[in-house]
Amino acid sequence: MAVATLEIIMAPIVLSEHLNTTRKQPVQTTDNPSNRRWPTGLRKLICATLFPYCALASFTALAEENNDSAGMTEMSDTMQTDGMSDTPTSSAPRSIPNPAAQRAAALAQEQSPETEIIWLETDKETQLGLFMPSGITESYGGIILFHGSMATPDWPDIIRPLRLSLSDQGWATLSVALPDPNPAPVPERNMQPSAPSNSGDGTDTDPAADAELTDATETEASEAAMTESAMQDETMANSMAKEESTPKEPYIDQLTRIAIAASTQLTDREQNRQIIIGVGTGAVWAAAYIAYAQDDQNIRLLMIDPRQPEDPEAPQLSELIPLLDSETVLDLYFENSELSKAQARQRLRLSKRSKLPDYRQIKINQRPDDSKREQQWLAKKVRGILKTNIIDADFARTTEGRLEAEKAMQLMPGG
Repeated sequence: MAVATLEIIMAPIVLSEHLNTTRKQPVQTTDNPSNRRWPTGLRKLICATLFPYCALASFTALAEENNDSAGMTEMSDTMQTDGMSDTPTSSAPRSIPNPAAQRAAALAQEQSPETEIIWLETDKETQLGLFMPSGITESYGGIILFHGSMATPDWPDIIRPLRLSLSDQGWATLSVALPDPNPAPVPERNMQPSAPSNSGDGTDTDPAADAELTDATETEASEAAMTESAMQDETMANSMAKEESTPKEPYIDQLTRIAIAASTQLTDREQNRQIIIGVGTGAVWAAAYIAYAQDDQNIRLLMIDPRQPEDPEAPQLSELIPLLDSETVLDLYFENSELSKAQARQRLRLSKRSKLPDYRQIKINQRPDDSKREQQWLAKKVRGILKTNIIDADFARTTEGRLEAEKAMQLMPGG
């Protein structure tokens, strides 16, 4: 850039000397128009006109060079400032993803207008609930649906057919989104930002000085790395000690709060007869809640194909069955495998050993030829079981029901 600027500044001087030299030479007459000399006044006019433009171009080039240098210096200072400001004490706020909340929001947007979206709020969480009112004038009661693991409150297998079909037949249904048991903790961010590099600034330095500076820089970097590693180890140890000292809340406590919020919603809508239907692993958590809340609430339990959750902290269904002293406990199992039938026999033995008065186990024959019809058939089967074992049984316990039963016995032959 400096050489180009010097050439631009010297251009008018060289042009002037060339014109003076040409003026001292004798005039040659020729017929070629290119060899004719320009008049003296014209040459002076050209020099006077070109010189300011050449000078202006040279000054413009120098200004641009200075601006580029200032810009590079300012950029380097900004990078160093940013690198110094990005310290562990001033970390940016961390955005923690919440897949369960995203799934719940997407599921709520996909529902039809007939489904009422209810957000069950407790002291510590907010869960999605899908409410369907009774489709007829008379309402038999409210049903809370607990889905299994890796499912949703509108799961097409069993959950959706039940909540829609039972609503059409006079039941108010509330399908609840159960939280994931013991989600993986979010790891803490312990990595520190690396310092910006000052190499490549375009300045010429002494090789010997560069070598000494490189050795000193490597030594400082090594010491800084060791210090940073020690700080990270200490931070990780403190974090682990904090996690170990802070006990995690049992999943059953979180589930209980959600179930109480769902039951309160049904009570506010005058659904005093309440049933919890648990499907798969949801049946175990429903049984755990019934064992906890049966002294305060008269809630019946219906389990469909109960399965033990994989969570090691989950309660064992075999330990919960003796505690189910509820008014009605219905155990529906599928006869699709020897393991399912063996587990059903074990639950029935436990109920008899515990002398549960209203524990009934019912076998459900699956129809694998048509999955859609099978779901509809299952919903119809559950509706009939609820009518026989809950609606009719509750009526038989009343005074009017006992009178009708006595009349029926008298009208029988030999009565």
